[in-house]
Amino acid sequence: PDACGGFCGVCAPSVTCENGVCKVGCGDGTCDSSEDCDSCPGDCLCDEASELCYQGQCCTIPECPEDAECGAVFGCGTSWSCGQPCLGGMVCVMHKCES
Repeated sequence: PDACGGFCGVCAPSVTCENGVCKVGCGDGTCDSSEDCDSCPGDCLCDEASELCYQGQCCTIPECPEDAECGAVFGCGTSWSCGQPCLGGMVCVMHKCES
């Protein structure tokens, strides 16, 4: 990093001077090690179609089995419902309604 402060020069726009060193900040388009999708979502984007930001990490949203009738899958700190609740006293076993 470039030296800055005093007579050492000036940092580029969107970069701050910390303790004599130019430090890139949130909003510069680069997701650096001090940023994550919670603290700087503009720089650290998750894939909106398949990911959520969970505890600062991009987390892949789980998918229900293709033939799921019921039940749920868990991921990203959330339970995702698959299909419908079983009716008529049937119970959900391995994503299928069984009596």
